[in-house]
Amino acid sequence: MHNGFDGSAEEMHYFGAAAAQERGYYVLSFDGPGQPAARHRDGLVFRPNWEHVVTPVIDWLRERPEVDESRIAILGASMGGYLAARAAALEPRLAALMAVDGVYDLGEISVGNLPMPREEAEELLRADSAPEVDAAIDAMMASNATVRWGVNQGMLATGLDSPTSVPGQLPGLHAAA
Repeated sequence: MHNGFDGSAEEMHYFGAAAAQERGYYVLSFDGPGQPAARHRDGLVFRPNWEHVVTPVIDWLRERPEVDESRIAILGASMGGYLAARAAALEPRLAALMAVDGVYDLGEISVGNLPMPREEAEELLRADSAPEVDAAIDAMMASNATVRWGVNQGMLATGLDSPTSVPGQLPGLHAAA
């Protein structure tokens, strides 16, 4: 079990890990790169190619004598639902997937709030410089605490120093395409 953009492994205890254990399942919850413990303790920043995160977790699980390796499942919550689905598509040793995802279109949530058409915003975000996007994000952050938190959390999780840093700077981005 793992969370997404900002949730922690500890949170997964109440999300279902305790109930699963009560029903006889072995449960491992973990924070991957960019998630709270991995980011704060180890300095690991988010990576989109989540199969590279899940594969060593499965390797570790397969070494546990109490684990039936033919029955390893993955559950991802929130953005973790997308990450789990990506991992399940590319990691053949997973027997089942549970994607509990409230994020259907991350682009709509983020660039959909900019005061310009989405296609234009996406193009500007890929540019070397986009002062109009910087100004729009600054204005949204100044007037909306939720946007301010989201942008700051995104920069922390990804290790980028500005909201409009080049997305290609994220580790593993090209492998995620």
